[in-house]
Amino acid sequence: MTTTTTATVIDALKWILADEMDLGLTADQINATVPLLEDGLNLDSIAIVELIAVLEERFAFQFHDADLRTASFANLEALAKVITARTAGREP
Repeated sequence: MTTTTTATVIDALKWILADEMDLGLTADQINATVPLLEDGLNLDSIAIVELIAVLEERFAFQFHDADLRTASFANLEALAKVITARTAGREP
């Protein structure tokens, strides 16, 4: 994948969550700042593992151990920053 903007990644994340993760929401209903975990989309550990697998395949990168922390999955903006940094080959 070539240079990816955070906005582009957020749009892709909304589609992935709505269509591939089957949350019962449309991409338009998902806000970039809604928490992915508690008090938000309420993704559980199994859903997070599935999401990680989809993201690594879709964006052709691998999460580093340091990326696998709650802050990286706080919301779509935080997750998009990690993905954008990793696909550009730099630290988030």
